[in-house]
Amino acid sequence: MENRRRDGFRPEVSVPRVLRRGRVRWYDRELGYGFICPDASCEDVFVCRDAIQVPGSRFLRQGQRVFFEYIKTPRGVVAKHVVPILEKARVLARHCRKREQEMLAKE
Repeated sequence: MENRRRDGFRPEVSVPRVLRRGRVRWYDRELGYGFICPDASCEDVFVCRDAIQVPGSRFLRQGQRVFFEYIKTPRGVVAKHVVPILEKARVLARHCRKREQEMLAKE
């Protein structure tokens, strides 16, 4: 049974994000795009500067390890929500420090 109203509206179903790991095969800073080689397959994934989720700088280095999601389009596989692995660890550490400070402030 579908989850639709009479007017045809269909709410978006939230699906848990599955992050994949990979390595940047090459990336051109001037053009703003490149390719990621996923660890789990041999099919290259196109990545555009707009998909990179790093505040401040939106470029990747060749050989850099990344987490990413991807979608299949008529033109091929495209990466989205690309996060360099070191940046993800830094963000997580910042979040943990903030939570720790909040807990200490409550005491």
